[in-house]
Amino acid sequence: QFQRVLKINPFYPRTYYFLAKTSFAAGNLNEALEQANQEKKIYPRLSDAYILSAEIHSARLKYADCAAEYSKAIGLNQQGADIYVKAARCYRLTGSLDLAEDMLALARDRESGYAEIFREQGAIFQSRGKNAEAIRAYEMYLELSPNALDKNEVQGQITKLGG
Repeated sequence: QFQRVLKINPFYPRTYYFLAKTSFAAGNLNEALEQANQEKKIYPRLSDAYILSAEIHSARLKYADCAAEYSKAIGLNQQGADIYVKAARCYRLTGSLDLAEDMLALARDRESGYAEIFREQGAIFQSRGKNAEAIRAYEMYLELSPNALDKNEVQGQITKLGG
Protein backbone atom coordinates (compact mmCIF):
# COMPACT_ATOMS: atom_id res chain seq x y z
CA GLN A 1 0.00 0.00 0.00
CA PHE A 2 2.88 2.37 0.77
CA GLN A 3 4.32 1.73 -2.70
CA ARG A 4 0.96 2.73 -4.18
CA VAL A 5 1.01 5.94 -2.17
CA LEU A 6 4.48 6.76 -3.51
CA LYS A 7 3.29 6.27 -7.11
CA ILE A 8 0.51 8.78 -6.53
CA ASN A 9 2.52 11.25 -4.43
CA PRO A 10 6.21 10.57 -3.71
CA PHE A 11 6.22 13.42 -1.20
CA TYR A 12 3.33 12.22 0.91
CA PRO A 13 4.42 12.72 4.53
CA ARG A 14 5.98 9.80 6.39
CA THR A 15 5.50 7.25 3.60
CA TYR A 16 9.22 6.44 3.40
CA TYR A 17 9.34 6.38 7.20
CA PHE A 18 6.64 3.72 7.40
CA LEU A 19 8.23 1.78 4.55
CA ALA A 20 11.47 1.87 6.54
CA LYS A 21 9.71 0.66 9.69
CA THR A 22 8.11 -2.17 7.74
CA SER A 23 11.44 -3.18 6.19
CA PHE A 24 13.15 -2.98 9.58
CA ALA A 25 10.50 -5.20 11.17
CA ALA A 26 10.99 -7.69 8.32
CA GLY A 27 14.74 -7.71 8.95
CA ASN A 28 15.70 -5.94 5.72
CA LEU A 29 18.15 -3.55 7.36
CA ASN A 30 19.77 -2.16 4.20
CA GLU A 31 16.42 -1.42 2.61
CA ALA A 32 15.11 0.08 5.84
CA LEU A 33 18.11 2.39 6.11
CA GLU A 34 17.73 3.45 2.49
CA GLN A 35 14.08 4.34 3.02
CA ALA A 36 14.81 6.17 6.28
CA ASN A 37 17.47 8.19 4.48
CA GLN A 38 14.95 9.05 1.76
CA GLU A 39 12.53 10.27 4.45
CA LYS A 40 15.30 12.42 5.96
CA LYS A 41 15.99 14.00 2.56
CA ILE A 42 12.36 14.94 2.08
CA TYR A 43 11.65 15.96 5.70
CA PRO A 44 15.01 16.81 7.31
CA ARG A 45 13.43 18.59 10.29
CA LEU A 46 11.43 15.58 11.55
CA SER A 47 13.27 13.46 14.10
CA ASP A 48 11.45 10.14 13.64
CA ALA A 49 13.53 9.05 10.64
CA TYR A 50 16.76 9.84 12.52
CA ILE A 51 15.60 7.79 15.50
CA LEU A 52 14.67 4.90 13.22
CA SER A 53 18.04 5.17 11.47
CA ALA A 54 19.73 4.98 14.87
CA GLU A 55 17.80 1.82 15.71
CA ILE A 56 18.79 0.30 12.38
CA HIS A 57 22.46 1.16 12.95
CA SER A 58 22.23 -0.36 16.42
CA ALA A 59 20.82 -3.57 14.94
CA ARG A 60 23.74 -3.56 12.47
CA LEU A 61 26.15 -3.09 15.42
CA LYS A 62 27.30 0.24 13.99
CA TYR A 63 27.24 2.11 17.28
CA ALA A 64 29.10 5.24 16.16
CA ASP A 65 26.52 5.77 13.41
CA CYS A 66 23.78 4.98 15.93
CA ALA A 67 25.04 7.66 18.32
CA ALA A 68 25.34 10.20 15.49
CA GLU A 69 21.74 9.62 14.39
CA TYR A 70 20.42 9.97 17.94
CA SER A 71 22.41 13.18 18.32
CA LYS A 72 20.81 14.58 15.16
CA ALA A 73 17.35 13.66 16.44
CA ILE A 74 18.07 15.30 19.78
CA GLY A 75 19.26 18.42 17.98
CA LEU A 76 16.01 18.73 16.06
CA ASN A 77 13.61 18.86 19.00
CA GLN A 78 13.02 17.85 22.60
CA GLN A 79 13.13 14.12 23.12
CA GLY A 80 11.98 11.90 25.94
CA ALA A 81 14.32 10.22 28.40
CA ASP A 82 14.24 6.99 26.39
CA ILE A 83 16.04 8.56 23.41
CA TYR A 84 18.80 9.91 25.64
CA VAL A 85 19.24 6.48 27.24
CA LYS A 86 19.41 4.82 23.82
CA ALA A 87 21.98 7.39 22.72
CA ALA A 88 23.95 6.73 25.92
CA ARG A 89 23.99 3.02 25.10
CA CYS A 90 25.39 3.67 21.64
CA TYR A 91 28.04 6.02 23.04
CA ARG A 92 28.98 3.44 25.69
CA LEU A 93 29.35 0.74 23.07
CA THR A 94 31.71 2.98 21.08
CA GLY A 95 33.79 3.52 24.23
CA SER A 96 32.72 7.15 24.70
CA LEU A 97 31.77 6.74 28.35
CA ASP A 98 31.85 10.47 29.17
CA LEU A 99 29.39 11.23 26.37
CA ALA A 100 27.24 8.33 27.52
CA GLU A 101 27.12 9.78 31.03
CA ASP A 102 26.23 13.20 29.60
CA MET A 103 23.29 11.61 27.77
CA LEU A 104 22.14 9.93 30.99
CA ALA A 105 22.32 13.26 32.82
CA LEU A 106 20.01 14.73 30.16
CA ALA A 107 17.69 11.74 30.52
CA ARG A 108 17.55 12.28 34.31
CA ASP A 109 16.63 15.92 33.69
CA ARG A 110 13.68 14.73 31.60
CA GLU A 111 12.50 11.86 33.80
CA SER A 112 14.53 11.05 36.90
CA GLY A 113 12.59 7.89 37.71
CA TYR A 114 13.00 6.23 34.33
CA ALA A 115 14.35 2.77 35.17
CA GLU A 116 16.43 2.32 32.01
CA ILE A 117 18.66 5.21 33.11
CA PHE A 118 19.90 3.09 35.99
CA ARG A 119 20.43 -0.01 33.89
CA GLU A 120 22.60 1.95 31.47
CA GLN A 121 24.36 3.72 34.34
CA GLY A 122 25.18 0.30 35.79
CA ALA A 123 26.67 -0.78 32.47
CA ILE A 124 28.79 2.37 32.33
CA PHE A 125 30.04 1.86 35.88
CA GLN A 126 30.76 -1.76 35.05
CA SER A 127 32.77 -0.65 31.99
CA ARG A 128 34.79 1.67 34.22
CA GLY A 129 35.44 -1.11 36.75
CA LYS A 130 33.36 0.59 39.46
CA ASN A 131 31.62 -2.55 40.64
CA ALA A 132 30.01 -1.16 43.81
CA GLU A 133 28.44 1.73 41.89
CA ALA A 134 27.33 -0.65 39.13
CA ILE A 135 25.63 -2.91 41.67
CA ARG A 136 23.78 0.06 43.21
CA ALA A 137 22.64 1.26 39.79
CA TYR A 138 21.46 -2.22 38.77
CA GLU A 139 19.63 -2.63 42.08
CA MET A 140 17.90 0.73 41.55
CA TYR A 141 16.89 -0.45 38.08
CA LEU A 142 15.32 -3.58 39.54
CA GLU A 143 13.63 -1.55 42.27
CA LEU A 144 12.06 0.77 39.71
CA SER A 145 11.24 -2.06 37.31
CA PRO A 146 10.68 -5.20 39.42
CA ASN A 147 9.03 -7.09 36.55
CA ALA A 148 11.62 -6.18 33.92
CA LEU A 149 11.98 -8.69 31.11
CA ASP A 150 15.75 -8.74 31.65
CA LYS A 151 15.49 -9.14 35.43
CA ASN A 152 17.41 -12.45 35.50
CA GLU A 153 20.16 -11.03 33.31
CA VAL A 154 20.56 -7.98 35.56
CA GLN A 155 20.56 -10.14 38.69
CA GLY A 156 23.25 -12.22 37.03
CA GLN A 157 25.32 -9.09 36.47
CA ILE A 158 24.91 -8.12 40.12
CA THR A 159 26.04 -11.57 41.21
CA LYS A 160 28.97 -11.48 38.79
CA LEU A 161 30.04 -8.13 40.25
CA GLY A 162 29.99 -9.53 43.78
CA GLY A 163 26.62 -8.23 44.93
